[in-house]
Amino acid sequence: MSKTWKQYQEEAASFFRSLGFEAQVDQTLVGVRGQHNIDVWVTGEIQGISFKWIVECKFWKNNIPKEKVLALISIVQDIGADRGFLLSEVGFQSGAIRNSLGTNISLTSIADLKEETKTKVGDFLASKLHWRIIHIKKQLFRLHKQTDDYFSKYLEAIGKVTFLDMAIEDAIKGNFPIVYGITQDRRLTAIDWEDLNKKASEILDESEALAGDNPINNIGE
Repeated sequence: MSKTWKQYQEEAASFFRSLGFEAQVDQTLVGVRGQHNIDVWVTGEIQGISFKWIVECKFWKNNIPKEKVLALISIVQDIGADRGFLLSEVGFQSGAIRNSLGTNISLTSIADLKEETKTKVGDFLASKLHWRIIHIKKQLFRLHKQTDDYFSKYLEAIGKVTFLDMAIEDAIKGNFPIVYGITQDRRLTAIDWEDLNKKASEILDESEALAGDNPINNIGE
């Protein structure tokens, strides 16, 4: 069975999700001048900085004309997105490429995105996870110092995220599968960066929730 436009759209969303971002398909967003139907709406954070990206998927048999680039530029500006992606697996007309130069619009394909990020995705995810680990460890240490229990639940959480941080160093070296945690009866492993990012995020979400349950969470540095 040949691929459909909807499948191409979902493939694009899945790619951005594999990088640890939120990606929603078929979104209707309201801008300054009106409503816009968005193929894929991508949001997330890079080192603590939030971003919003618009992804338009053109599953065409012909090269994409400049009109589609101009339309995307207008939508990105109206919504206030940080960046726009126009995806096509067959290419773009010369006018489309020319009109994208010097803008925040990227003309590319899912195949090219995957190839470009193949060597960069590890460094990107490692940086993203390490940033979260640094901040949550500071918070957990602060909370641990407020307790009278030497082996507090905060200290246990610190141990988990510290182990995770060391596992990320192994992942950067390409030593998959890696052990990112140990329980009483087994070792916890991740087979690749996508798997590690998913499992690491679960650990960090739990640790952040633990810190957030304590009023001291709002105390400054």
